[in-house]
Amino acid sequence: MQNDSQTKSTALLNELKQQSAFFRSSVSVSVGLLIVSSHLVADACYYGIFGNIIQKIILVFVILLLQFPVKRVSKIPRHSKMTNFALAELVNIVTITYAVSLHDHNQIIWAQTSAVLSIFYQGFLFTDVISSALFAAKQTGIWVMSLIFFGKYIPEDLPAEIVGTLSLCIYYFISSYCNSVKDLELCEYKLQLDSTHQKIYEVVETISDTICVINPKLEVIFSNSSANYLAKNNTIIEYLSKCSYHRKYFQSKNQQNTIIEDMKEVFYYDLGQEIVFGVVYQDLIYTEWKGKIILWDSKISMILSGRNVTQLLDLEREYTESQYKSTLLRTVSHELRTPTNAILAIAQVIKDSKTLNEENEENLNIILGSCNYQLCLINDLLDYAQIIAGSLKVNYLAFDLRNLVRECLKLIEIQLHGRAIKLNMLFKDVPSMINSDPYRMKQIILNLLSNAQKFTLKGVICIEVSYKIGFLTIKCRDTGIGIPQEKYSTLFTQYGKIEDSFTLNPQGVGLGLVISNMLVKKIGGEGIKVKSEINKGSCFSFRIKNDEILKQSIEIPEENAHVSLPTLWVRAVHQKIEILIVDDTYFNILAVTQILKCEGILCSFALNGHDAIEKIKSSNYSCILMDCEMPILDGWETSRKIKELYANKEISYLPPIIASTAYNSDVVKDKCFECGMCDVLLKPCEKDILMSRICYWISKSNMY
Repeated sequence: MQNDSQTKSTALLNELKQQSAFFRSSVSVSVGLLIVSSHLVADACYYGIFGNIIQKIILVFVILLLQFPVKRVSKIPRHSKMTNFALAELVNIVTITYAVSLHDHNQIIWAQTSAVLSIFYQGFLFTDVISSALFAAKQTGIWVMSLIFFGKYIPEDLPAEIVGTLSLCIYYFISSYCNSVKDLELCEYKLQLDSTHQKIYEVVETISDTICVINPKLEVIFSNSSANYLAKNNTIIEYLSKCSYHRKYFQSKNQQNTIIEDMKEVFYYDLGQEIVFGVVYQDLIYTEWKGKIILWDSKISMILSGRNVTQLLDLEREYTESQYKSTLLRTVSHELRTPTNAILAIAQVIKDSKTLNEENEENLNIILGSCNYQLCLINDLLDYAQIIAGSLKVNYLAFDLRNLVRECLKLIEIQLHGRAIKLNMLFKDVPSMINSDPYRMKQIILNLLSNAQKFTLKGVICIEVSYKIGFLTIKCRDTGIGIPQEKYSTLFTQYGKIEDSFTLNPQGVGLGLVISNMLVKKIGGEGIKVKSEINKGSCFSFRIKNDEILKQSIEIPEENAHVSLPTLWVRAVHQKIEILIVDDTYFNILAVTQILKCEGILCSFALNGHDAIEKIKSSNYSCILMDCEMPILDGWETSRKIKELYANKEISYLPPIIASTAYNSDVVKDKCFECGMCDVLLKPCEKDILMSRICYWISKSNMY
């Protein structure tokens, strides 16, 4: 790499010396003409016009020679180096001869002239040690031979004469060689400078940003290809003058200025100051512009750069819309849960009253089934919102998968009322307890069963669950219409409902399988597999890695855990057990109150956290059921203040606080536990789960 650089530097040096030789040849001809003409005039004045006539003839011949043949040859670039050397050598020999042949008192001037001539016209031509040494030897030899030829060499002090001759040769060599080294370094520097300039230019040309340099008159001094492309057939200034301008950062006295007027104003700023103007718009292209005051060729100028922010603005707009959609879906899902929760709770209370005839009990089952189906759709919406926000979470618990599958089949059974479809379930080596997310598992199985019942007119729908060597496999088989193999890929895409399904069953929005497939991957599977035959049926299956849980050892009770309640009911009779329900929705309060009253438990309520704190100061509650999101004071802050009341001994007893929320995420749960809540219930909550959690925490409290 270094040798390559030296070769390039030497080649450049030779090229520069060629150009210098051409220039010096022209100068030498002009100087020669001036000197010879001056000599001719001086000789005529001193000796007369006809005196010393031979010398005058020689001078005239030299003038003619320099004026025509030599001058013409010196203008040819490829001959300039040789012409320069030959002409300089001729003048050099003549000067040396002239100096040696003159009287001693005139030699010194011509001797110095000879040295200057040789260095100026010949010494610069050499680029290495050998050529510099030959030049030094040649120049010294001419002087010595001239002195000997004219008999001026008289050896009187031989050592001094030898040293003098050697010194002359050495200094000629040093002068020539050092000049060549200096010239070579300059060439290397020039090459580096050119290379750096080329790299910078390539970078400026490659980047997509628009870059140009303008002077105070707004004339474009430099512009890269991006600027030329943006401006098309106009200058960048002409382009900007036609654009709409939205000042974003730049502060100006006149807020109505165009970007051109703002640019003019910037030239009064200090050197080096950088200014961001704002965004201009034309032809659906948004460009953000900024400028910096610099010196360009020692003159005040401004580097103007523009960055295309069209795509960035589109992404920001899409992100904002996505966030809005996510928030909207979460809010709608949350609000939908509230009436669903109340309907389910009240319906369950009515069912447990045992006062219904057979027909009304059947109608009530339809209400419960419909609400649970609606809850599945709400869960899909909520999960879709979490997918958009990138916050989909799973929570692992130990639970009984057999019971969970049975519950799912009961919910689907209501939807099959009056249809010739049989529901089956098959378990093979399934452990009593598994470790996974029961909420997500239930959602996946319900989605698969729901799809099966939609596209099955008669026959059988069967859930098969098997366990083998740490892997749990779940299959949902049906005898439905089947799915063409070429349509498999559309099953797991957003809104990817198969066209024929709209005719057979228009329900749903096409998100169930998409979300279920993602949930399977979240809980450790590879996704949902599908096998199907037209008019014979389909099989949707998934497999997850799972370890058998023999014994549950977690602090929070499993949702379906059986809790023995008689002891608590005995205490409720002999002692005052009262639950404080804190919720900003009165429907929820009524629903939970009805459930608890049926179990013989007293209830009080508060519509916000502030009211709840006032009630806690005046009464001792066995447990608090706390909604998280409320006006005035939310559930999290209320829980913190209740803990502070207990820490400051303003209340004598700290009741267990159970959170009630529609958001099933780790962030919400962590926030609940951090503020002092002991458990989290997801709305809507079934009666058995609600009662088991309340009884669990009351039994663990220190009050009884």
